Amino acid sequence: MNRSRPAKHRLLLTPAALAASLQKHQRYVRRQPGGMRAFLRFADLPGEVLTARILDEIDLTGANLRRANLRQASAADASFFAADLSGADLTLIRAPRADFRGAVLSGARLNSAVLDGADMRRAVLASAHGGFQLIRANGTAASLNGTDLSEAEAGKVDFSNCSLKGARLRGANLRGAVFADAVMTGADLAGAQLVGATFRGAVLTGIDVTKLGLPPESLAGCLLDPGPEAINAREEMLGMLDLAERWATTNGREGRPANLDGRDLRVLDGHLNGRTLPALSARGAIAAGVSFQGSQLQGAVFESADLRDANFTDTDLRGASFRAARLAYADLDTANLSPLTLAGGGTKPVDFGEAELTNVRRFQRPPVLTAA
Repeated sequence: MNRSRPAKHRLLLTPAALAASLQKHQRYVRRQPGGMRAFLRFADLPGEVLTARILDEIDLTGANLRRANLRQASAADASFFAADLSGADLTLIRAPRADFRGAVLSGARLNSAVLDGADMRRAVLASAHGGFQLIRANGTAASLNGTDLSEAEAGKVDFSNCSLKGARLRGANLRGAVFADAVMTGADLAGAQLVGATFRGAVLTGIDVTKLGLPPESLAGCLLDPGPEAINAREEMLGMLDLAERWATTNGREGRPANLDGRDLRVLDGHLNGRTLPALSARGAIAAGVSFQGSQLQGAVFESADLRDANFTDTDLRGASFRAARLAYADLDTANLSPLTLAGGGTKPVDFGEAELTNVRRFQRPPVLTAA
């Protein structure tokens, strides 16, 4: 099959036509006058440079995007249904809730991508009778002559450091895929082919890993659901939080600061919002996905803690230390990160030394470009 020529029924666009379509689409996304959603179904765009483009809600169903560059693009709710993204660069793409069903992702780079709620189920049926046919749910077919859908899978793709919360990977071919350090809370992997896949260091909470048929070595360092020891320590830790708030409200006359070093704070989720817990110590704590929203955490110590996907919106973190903490995908967008004024004079700045800050909301925002 000759892949060097576009298929007979593909949508061919001149550079000027593509630029105009993307410009109107950007205005559509921003709800500006003159905007129009881009429908680029079966467009022939191999090697196209779409770096940092605004592609939210775009329809690229069946498009040929082989080796395309979509690095740092914003593609929330976009449709890549049955698109050929083999060899494409999707590093740092933000595509929550995007439709990747049946897309060809072989050799694609997806490092540090945001794919929360994305649909990657293998829902395309390919037939070689008279050319490949995309069989839709309603039974109608669109011609895909010249397009190889025999690899409509995500096998051998690198999802390292991706956020895949709630992603639908049911039945997908993920043989040899790499999910190192990915945040996969609540992802659906039922029936997925996982031979040779590795999840080293990934967050797999909300997933029954016993049903995945994976060898223990592929789950090395993974963060699974809290165990019995953590669950049994919950009441003790709640009592420690109450004592810490008493210490804060009585100016130190009663109670004491909370020391939760090395504890699994996920069992406290929902009980750490709106709390007054200055000088909290949580060195090496596990708090992935935990919400601290609206709490007073001045001078808190989170050194070497696992805070991936944690929520610190509206939290007072003046003078806090996050040295060597894992903060990938944490939300610090409206947190107070000012220096803490000390009683004896001087200030103490927030410390992010050696911290992992991949896609932290505050430090890495999606770029906003004007379509050319």
